Amino acid sequence: MPTQIQLRRGSTVQTSTFTGAAGEITVDTDKKVVVVHDGSSAGGIPLARGNHAQAAFDAANTTSTGATSAGSYANSAYSTANTAATNALSAGVYANAAFSAANNAVDTWVRNAANSASSYANGAFAVANTKFSSTGGTISGDVVITGNLSVSGNVFQVDATNLSVEDNMIYLNANNTVANPDLGFAGNYNDGAYHHAGMFRDATDGIWKFFYNYDPEPDASPYIDTSHASFRIANITANLITDVATIRGYDPINHSNAAYAQANAAYNAANNSTDTWVRNATNAASSYANSAYAVANTGNTTATSASSYANSAYLQANTATSNAATADQRAVTSGVYANAAYGVANSASSYANGAFTQANSAFNNGTSASSYANGAFSAANAASSYANSAYAKANTAGGGSGLFNSAINVATGYAITSSLANAVVFTANATIYSIYVTNIGPDVNAAVTVTADFTPTGSSANVSLFRNIPIPSRSSVEMLKKPQVVKANDIIKMQSFVNGTAASSNAHVTIVYETTALSSYDRATALAGTGYSTLYTASGSPAVIESIKVVNQDTAFGNHAISIIWSNSSNTIQGYIAKDIILPANSTIELSEAPKYLYAGDKLDIYSSYANVVSVFASAKRTA
Repeated sequence: MPTQIQLRRGSTVQTSTFTGAAGEITVDTDKKVVVVHDGSSAGGIPLARGNHAQAAFDAANTTSTGATSAGSYANSAYSTANTAATNALSAGVYANAAFSAANNAVDTWVRNAANSASSYANGAFAVANTKFSSTGGTISGDVVITGNLSVSGNVFQVDATNLSVEDNMIYLNANNTVANPDLGFAGNYNDGAYHHAGMFRDATDGIWKFFYNYDPEPDASPYIDTSHASFRIANITANLITDVATIRGYDPINHSNAAYAQANAAYNAANNSTDTWVRNATNAASSYANSAYAVANTGNTTATSASSYANSAYLQANTATSNAATADQRAVTSGVYANAAYGVANSASSYANGAFTQANSAFNNGTSASSYANGAFSAANAASSYANSAYAKANTAGGGSGLFNSAINVATGYAITSSLANAVVFTANATIYSIYVTNIGPDVNAAVTVTADFTPTGSSANVSLFRNIPIPSRSSVEMLKKPQVVKANDIIKMQSFVNGTAASSNAHVTIVYETTALSSYDRATALAGTGYSTLYTASGSPAVIESIKVVNQDTAFGNHAISIIWSNSSNTIQGYIAKDIILPANSTIELSEAPKYLYAGDKLDIYSSYANVVSVFASAKRTA
């Protein structure tokens, strides 16, 4: 017989624990396969039997639906992978197993077929990994959606640098369960603190409102909480074109039109008078009323500003009012006239109404029309001297030396230039009694205005004494109603404009004052903020407040409110000098028509609806 070679052998269990020498061959008697050992791996590497390779070949090449076909497994895995990534992974496992089995076959074409099946499975796996999961995920490239996109979640967030919307009308509150919420838009900003600003239609009154400084998140509620402490109404800069205007419940257009119509009626009635001088005087009154009407309707914010004209009219009223009753009334009577002028300053149309009232009174009194007109005519002729007398008495009321204050010892003149320059630098403590400005310009049709700032000693910050006051051609205006206290090295700066442009050689000022040690005299200046701050405190002894001058120096945002409260040393409010008084743009108002008294430790606190645009200048004398 031929020689027989018998190798070491054992069961599958025995073989799995046996570590043969490198290159040693053993036989697994249970599986009936040859096992090759490498000298280190327990169990060695079993080789496939011939019929196993044939089965792998048949499985890889067959198109039957048999479960043992590697190609069928791969194709099935590919199909399944397009609908679920987990099936593809399963297919990959099957294909890799088939590949491993086939790769151990002796025949190369068997291994190639198995490798091809593996490639199909890997391809299916890769495709499955590129599919967007229905449970969520991230798309890193561009996406184009040709159909409609419906988002049913609670938040639609766009983290894009720019947002471009083709729709010309953005529709809000669609399909909302809240029938009447606030409508609008908002954004956040940080000016040192986190706030919101925006615009919305207030559902409570149907009015559109711009707001700022709002702290709550606007989308936390269907409504903007206008009662929240941080809510502020924002200012708007815009050109207003309208037939209807309401300002704090007041309709200036209708009032001005009514004043104009009534003044014309008065003019027509007076024009029928038999006396020519009556008609002439009344025509002049009508002309002034028409001028007031024209000024009230103009929208020019510079020289033609209604508030500026009102201020000018107010200042002129100090030199054109009728007899100040008696000289003994002094500041009291002057205060009455100033109060009347202040009312005019708050409404330019009040001048026209006043003119109408006087003219209408003459008309209604019929038989005494001549007498009224004659009195008005005579008063007008004597107005300048009477008013100057009243003014002088008002300035010396309660002190000085009567009509002729011989303590006044300085008068200085200054040609106002196009730049805000020093008109006077005070070398000692002083009390200013007069700032008298004259229009010296050659053009009678030019609109000349002047501005004055005050710089306290030791400070670079200015507060306004008056702003853009019109000086009519061939006339002068007294800028002070009450004396103003200044300290050594304080500075008054002035500037002139013609038709809104800075210009020189059009205005001249004369400043008259009294120098004194003034150890008991005080002056306080400040720009009011949106929170209450202390302007002046009567330190050490009671004090008499002679003047509280407020100026709206804001030319950008227009009218602002000012409040001044009197409180004691325990911060308990004792009274009000002013409460939300509206200051028109560029307006100047004297709030202390008569002296005010503060007990020791009492103080004046100021507040404005807009920060750093309303300047306040107070002059006081302590009693000790």
